Amino acid sequence: MFNAYQVKRAREYWYNKNMTSFKQGDKNWQSVTDFLCRFNTLIGVCRANIDDIEQTIGGYTIHIFPQNRDSIRFVLVDIKSRWSLFFHLPFIKNIPFNSQNPKRMQNMIWQFEWVEPVKTELFYQRQMNLLFKKQHYSGYLF
Repeated sequence: MFNAYQVKRAREYWYNKNMTSFKQGDKNWQSVTDFLCRFNTLIGVCRANIDDIEQTIGGYTIHIFPQNRDSIRFVLVDIKSRWSLFFHLPFIKNIPFNSQNPKRMQNMIWQFEWVEPVKTELFYQRQMNLLFKKQHYSGYLF
């Protein structure tokens, strides 16, 4: 998931948010919470290509927290309702959960976490994206 299109956009947003701290040499990184990653039906499928996990997850939320001065932690959270297309399998009776019949399906929460280093070159890449790309947070080369 760390190379998914929306994750690249969130990463670019984090680098943009911390640009002034980078320029001042402080490394007092700020967090990014609740970055909404939408999965547009046709475009999302094309961007996901053959990545089954990205296609299954669809839309999700990303939180980025500084671990220390040199690394950041990504937390990707996805909530699938029982009405999700992924869970509409022919052999599952998709009905609400109740205490008398605990085998029925409820909402499911998926959480992916990883830590990656803060890369100086991505601050410069964000500046280049601002100069040459007119799109806001395109995720280009992130």
